[in-house]
Amino acid sequence: MKYLLITIALCITSFLHAQNPGIIEGKLLDQSNNNEPITFANVAIKGTDITSITDFRGNYVFKDLEPGTYTLQYSFLGYHTKEIEIEVTGDKKEVDAYLEVSEAINFEAIQLAALAESNN
Repeated sequence: MKYLLITIALCITSFLHAQNPGIIEGKLLDQSNNNEPITFANVAIKGTDITSITDFRGNYVFKDLEPGTYTLQYSFLGYHTKEIEIEVTGDKKEVDAYLEVSEAINFEAIQLAALAESNN
């Protein structure tokens, strides 16, 4: 009887633990600019429709994730896209990412091109 109760308790504990949804949260930072936060950047779970946008401090969060392996994809205009693979096990994972500038955006050239186009 004692072994039966222990077995039942272990089964219930493992069942409850397996049902916990996972959370991924973190911060997206600019590696080229003293690790300043990148605001309003896109963070997506690759292969799904699940996305998040970073806030004013570069923070993002994904809640209620099933346990498994996910690939986070970070992107923002003018930066190299970055992917990080993370395993969710039903607890909270903190994943900070750093993006590098891909190329300088020449806003003056864009404005001149727009002006030239509007004159035609």
